[in-house]
Amino acid sequence: MEAERFVTFDLPPAVREIMARLDRAGYEVFLVGGCVRDMLRGTTPGDYDMTTSATPEEMHSVFAGYRTVDTGIRHGTVTVIVDGTPFEITTYRVDGDYRDSRHPTEVRYTASLQEDVARRDFTVNAIAYHPEKGLCDYFGGCEDLEKRVLRAVGDPRRRFREDALRILRALRFSATLGFLLEEETAAAAREAAPLLLRVSAERVREELTKLLLGDHASAVLSEFADILAVLFPRWYEWLLAGDDPAEHALSRLGAWLSHVPKTPVARYTVFLSPFVRTEQAAAQMDALRFDHRTRDRVTKLLSHRNDPCHANIRAARRFLSSLGGEDALLLLDIRRSARLVDGESGEEQVLAKSIVRALLEEEGECSSVSDLAVRGGDLIALGFSAGKELGLTLRALLAAVADGRVKNEKTALLAYAQDELK
Repeated sequence: MEAERFVTFDLPPAVREIMARLDRAGYEVFLVGGCVRDMLRGTTPGDYDMTTSATPEEMHSVFAGYRTVDTGIRHGTVTVIVDGTPFEITTYRVDGDYRDSRHPTEVRYTASLQEDVARRDFTVNAIAYHPEKGLCDYFGGCEDLEKRVLRAVGDPRRRFREDALRILRALRFSATLGFLLEEETAAAAREAAPLLLRVSAERVREELTKLLLGDHASAVLSEFADILAVLFPRWYEWLLAGDDPAEHALSRLGAWLSHVPKTPVARYTVFLSPFVRTEQAAAQMDALRFDHRTRDRVTKLLSHRNDPCHANIRAARRFLSSLGGEDALLLLDIRRSARLVDGESGEEQVLAKSIVRALLEEEGECSSVSDLAVRGGDLIALGFSAGKELGLTLRALLAAVADGRVKNEKTALLAYAQDELK
């Protein structure tokens, strides 16, 4: 073990109690992984994972007075609930062969902390900590952390062959932490990229979303678009289909991404913008198993990306009626970001946004079908048929309100529907 300076961290009482119980029972226990990395970086961890020499059965005995859940019992993980907060504790283990590039076929317990951390992905995630024993750093993770370098533990090719998701985790850590991939680690990630096709859509979506929300997503997108191309070949093909050189196209997309709000809807709207046809972007989101709300908002923004919204009330009303208030404002932000990346002022989008905001603040301003002062039942009572005709009529009424041809009042809308739409 590399000698490290002794450090102390302000741990939550529940974490200290869990570690103290295992200590008193005669077992080793260390905090490990992202929580140690984050504490060394001076940030508060989102959770505190622990590794121990105690087996799951022994942990059940030690924590007999607490609620425990066998969350990953096949891999030696027990969750202990303390004051309503879950803490995962995993037995020191060595993984067997990885036959599907994701999961070990078997695990065996070990008495060695060093053997346990040797199976982990990156050196900065392989640092262990105990309040009284200090840091245990067998692979130079502290030095890599100081240098802001992401390096695989041991042979990077083996690490990525074992678990292909680690490739996306590497890109995600680079995007969120601003770390550079060490040369051999980056080369191994590119070499193993085809194995990403074996990773579940849900896990790809989870890592990609964190990557796109990262402060350094732009740099990662520009440098590792070839890895993402394995998962999204049509996206990559269309991204490079324009007249701009590949390097410029990637740089522009990355810069645009970094300028829009840090939300999944905004970032995915930009990321999927190379798709010329909205239905293909929608198919990509379906393949990633997105929830319907996020998918529908992103595809709506993409389908209206070229709608005119000049800095005048009539255009702003039509724009607002097509998108609704929240997404109208967001799309104007996304458009302005694109103008700024291209060296333009984006002033028209700023003015249009101010008009849209003013319209939204007006009492009774109508920006979607649900805001109309009439309902489908009112139109059916006038003799309109239920189904497609009813939907078309409601949208026609919304357009008429947006254009200022009729007020959003029930009597006026019913009269307009009777005289103009029936």
